Amino acid sequence: MQRLLALLTWLAFPIYVWQGLGVRRRTSRMLPARGPVLHEIQGKAPAVALLVLGDSSAASVGIEQSEHGLAARLAGLIAERTGRAVALARRRFQFGDLRPDPRPCPAQFIGRPMDAYRARHWHQRR
Repeated sequence: MQRLLALLTWLAFPIYVWQGLGVRRRTSRMLPARGPVLHEIQGKAPAVALLVLGDSSAASVGIEQSEHGLAARLAGLIAERTGRAVALARRRFQFGDLRPDPRPCPAQFIGRPMDAYRARHWHQRR
């Protein structure tokens, strides 16, 4: 029975490819938000250096301006609660993308937003 299911899966493979290519062609791509990837929020010295790494959530995909994104709001909350200045850098990072980013970014704290999919599988047994 398992061999029959495996055979059927392989026979249906061209259909999977055709369907996947069609979905990719019809689906619109959302661009990252416009605005700076480096933010500075005024406050007392020394500034907190924050680096936010992530995929679409860190790049503020689907938002008009980067100032309204998750990373900028996090920096605003840190500045508000501590009274210190915050130097924020956002870096888009795709899993499996191991190319180094040439821009310098000294950071004291690194934030990695998790989407619902990764959060759901965070404690999954293997």
